[in-house]
Amino acid sequence: MIKEYISYLNQSLDRSQIIQLAEQYKDSDMWDLYGICEDNFPFVIKTEAENEKVILWNKYNGMVDCPHQDPVFLYAFSQWLIDNVHPVFASFEEAQDYAIAQDWPRKSLDAE
Repeated sequence: MIKEYISYLNQSLDRSQIIQLAEQYKDSDMWDLYGICEDNFPFVIKTEAENEKVILWNKYNGMVDCPHQDPVFLYAFSQWLIDNVHPVFASFEEAQDYAIAQDWPRKSLDAE
């Protein structure tokens, strides 16, 4: 059975609304829903303001913002990543330092 989700694309919602609406994704495999491929590895930047930002490590471009615009989906995705032991960083700089230390791939487009 295919589960249908309600999109909140480009809607202005407060944090409590987002958290409540994200319940629709409970027990969903967010990795599959997003359609992650081997060229993009998702991780989370969690700021002091308790806001989560999903970032993708793209093997060609390095860190890039997650292009998804649904705040409910992004919240559910960030929580899924955190719950499934994906890296969580306090800043972009911390994530960049980690990427360099782990030798995360970054190929030039000319290499292929």
